[in-house]
Amino acid sequence: MSVGPIIEVAELRKEFRTRRGPVTAVAGVNFQAAAGAFVGYAGPNGAGKSTTIKMMSGLLVPTSGRVVVDGLVPSRERRRLARRIGVVFGQRTRIFATAHSGTAPGWMRSPTPTPRL
Repeated sequence: MSVGPIIEVAELRKEFRTRRGPVTAVAGVNFQAAAGAFVGYAGPNGAGKSTTIKMMSGLLVPTSGRVVVDGLVPSRERRRLARRIGVVFGQRTRIFATAHSGTAPGWMRSPTPTPRL
């Protein structure tokens, strides 16, 4: 029995309207990921990585294209999908600052000082 991909992204596009006109954040992204695969999503600043992940988690609705995650369309079934996946956004400096501020959960606190970046 063949199992299909757990993530399918086809011709994904996201445009934002700004005062200066439309800005394309994601243009024509295509990929699939098999169940159980470890996947990295890398690229330069401003390449659309976070925007793509937000569309895959249902936080943003694509301008066009197709996204299916675990058989669900994130923009239509965000709550059901949220019960199956987890996404954490944050810059490294914010994560370190939270972990060392005393406001983080115990498992996240560290006795070492916050690195200076």
